[in-house]
Amino acid sequence: MRKIKNNLRYTETKTTGTMLFEETILKKRSIRSFSGIKLSNEELSQILFAAQDITNPIRGFRVATSAGATYPLETYLVTKEGIFRYSPFKHALETIREGDFRDNLAEAS
Repeated sequence: MRKIKNNLRYTETKTTGTMLFEETILKKRSIRSFSGIKLSNEELSQILFAAQDITNPIRGFRVATSAGATYPLETYLVTKEGIFRYSPFKHALETIREGDFRDNLAEAS
């Protein structure tokens, strides 16, 4: 990952793996306790790709389906460094606001 004009750009993501799709679904679980271990840039890049990345650059299709290709949902990341919006076309995080707003977000939820 490298800084680009106050934005964070991510590396290429993996589009093939060793686990079958059906196996992934069977192993999916919600976790309510967290380790506090920071995600690596590669892990975060992969999560952002899986959430909203572009699968067809010409037509603008994304990983997440959308009726009429309107894509009304956006992906945000909140860290101790600030609030970031994921830009699927750039595969990058754009800084929305600098500072630690995690407690504010926790209270609001």
